[in-house]
Amino acid sequence: MKRSKVLANSLFAGLTILHLSIAGIAQADPNAGRGRAYVPMMDAKFPAMSAKYGMGVTPFNLVFLAFQGFFSSEGIPSSQGLQEAYRNGTVNPQTLVKAAISMNRLPASSIDDKTYLDTVKSQLDDLARNN
Repeated sequence: MKRSKVLANSLFAGLTILHLSIAGIAQADPNAGRGRAYVPMMDAKFPAMSAKYGMGVTPFNLVFLAFQGFFSSEGIPSSQGLQEAYRNGTVNPQTLVKAAISMNRLPASSIDDKTYLDTVKSQLDDLARNN
């Protein structure tokens, strides 16, 4: 029971961070008029912009996005499919990071960041263990 409460708290904390990260990239649109905002496209500038504003995609957010199906266009399954793909080795931290890089969510240097990859692995381990 205590473990599920800790996991629930971790999930809610991660969702809060993800929500704040997304809200933080809304900018005033000079063509939209007063009081309106827009989120710029996730183009190749996004990783640098997110780093500038301290909104990098954390390993938790990366796995959460994958679980929600954000990387399905890159061949990463969502939900139970992600858990199964990780268990059978079809998806690993490197494939997930490569998918995020190709979708301009992470800088290309992330694939060489051992600490980041190890933390993604830990998040994937937790996800696979909890089902």
